[in-house]
Amino acid sequence: MDKAVKKLLGEFVSLQFLRFFLSALLAAAVNFFSRYLLDPYLGYNKAIVVSYLIGTVFAFFLYQHEVFGKGERPLWQEIALFGFVTMAAIAQTLIVSVLLADHLFPAIGWHWHSKEVAHFIGMGVPMFSSFLGHKYLTFGRGSGQD
Repeated sequence: MDKAVKKLLGEFVSLQFLRFFLSALLAAAVNFFSRYLLDPYLGYNKAIVVSYLIGTVFAFFLYQHEVFGKGERPLWQEIALFGFVTMAAIAQTLIVSVLLADHLFPAIGWHWHSKEVAHFIGMGVPMFSSFLGHKYLTFGRGSGQD
């Protein structure tokens, strides 16, 4: 196997990636349950937006403290890069979800919860790019970190 492929696979077969994955699940749970708690006070639509922001802030500090550690950049730069990586993940989720739900699934005759399945897959795709983006950009320390 090519050395670069081995290195890339090694990124995802690691305790650090497992911590990232579990942290992302925890941040998603914070997002979901905060929406549930805010809903009676803000209404459904506003609660979704506010809870998404709460989950994102929670994820930032969880990734910083439990997964990657503090990077070499000032906090404001880490926050900006976190936002950049997150926006890239949102774009990936949207593109993959729409391509699957509107094009691939209809072409192969998949109708069973097609939008839900497409969204679930779309949410999973940026897990890998987000991990690398946060590891090397947001919380990066140069080469050779883990």
